[in-house]
Amino acid sequence: MNNFVVDVCSYDATSSDPNPRVWIHGTVNGVSSGYWGTTWNAIQQPLAAGGTAALQAVLGPILLGVFGPPFPRGPVYAAQVTPPTQNINGKNTSIPQALMSWSA
Repeated sequence: MNNFVVDVCSYDATSSDPNPRVWIHGTVNGVSSGYWGTTWNAIQQPLAAGGTAALQAVLGPILLGVFGPPFPRGPVYAAQVTPPTQNINGKNTSIPQALMSWSA
């Protein structure tokens, strides 16, 4: 069993990209995962399709990358999601639904 924590999940809100790069950081069993890049859709589609448990199924394998190859693959979800709101005055904008801890 692994213990996961996501303590950073943010994107550049100044971008007009409808699927911007999202940076996540966390720990696995207390070991820092470093920063990993993914996309807005990769975070939002699991939330829309299956909620927090679906997002955990996606983020867990990404965070396990801290231990090196072979990198496990998580599930892929397809759901209609709304692009992020652009904020030309903001920089990094957190995605609070992705800040969580769990064991799997």
